[in-house]
Amino acid sequence: MGVKVLDELEKLKMRVQQLEDELQMCKQRERELEGLLDQYTELLKQELKSYDDFVGDIGTSKMIDPLTRVFNKDYFLKFLTYFHQRAFEESIPYGVVLVKIKNYDELERAVGDGDKWRTFSMQFGKSLKESVRVPLDTVGRLSKDTFAVILTEIDKDVMDKVVERIKNRLESLDLGFGTPDIKMVHVHYPEDAINLEALLSSVGEEL
Repeated sequence: MGVKVLDELEKLKMRVQQLEDELQMCKQRERELEGLLDQYTELLKQELKSYDDFVGDIGTSKMIDPLTRVFNKDYFLKFLTYFHQRAFEESIPYGVVLVKIKNYDELERAVGDGDKWRTFSMQFGKSLKESVRVPLDTVGRLSKDTFAVILTEIDKDVMDKVVERIKNRLESLDLGFGTPDIKMVHVHYPEDAINLEALLSSVGEEL
C-alpha cells in the first residue's frame, strides 16, 4: 500500500513539473509575441510618420524646387521612403535614376545668374518630367547639379531603355549657350537591391 502511494506521488510530482515546464514555455512565447507586437507597433508608427510627412506638404510650395519646378530634395526623399514601403508590401517593381549635369558650373558661368539661366533651369526640369510618365513617375532635385527620378511599375530591361531615352533628350537640350553633359546611373528594386539604403548607396557611389 505504501509503495503504491509513493508511486502515485511520484507521478503527481512529474505531472506538476511537466505543467510548470509548459507554463514557462507559454510565458516565453508570450514574451516573444509581446516583442513582435512592439516591433510591429514601432514599424507602424514609422510608416504613419512617413505618410504624414509625405502628405503634409502636398499642395504647398514647400514641396517644389523654385528654380526647376520639380520636387525639392526634402519632399522627394519623403515620397521615396513612403513609396518604397508600399512597393515592398505590394510587390511593385520600380527604379531610381540619378541625373547629374557634369558641366553645371561651366554652363552657369557662361550664362550668368539671370533670366537665361532661370529659363534653362526650368526647361531642364520640364524636359526631365516630359521624358517620364508624370504623375506615375516622380522627379526631384537633390542638389544644384543632381536630379532624381522614381520610375514606378517598371521592369529592369524596360528601365534601361527609358534611361537611355532620358539621357538623349536631356543632352539635346540647347538654349543657345551650350548643352548639358549628362551622367546617369540607375538601380532597380527588387532586381539590384531590396533595402532602400542599399539602393541609394549603390547609385550614389556610381555617380
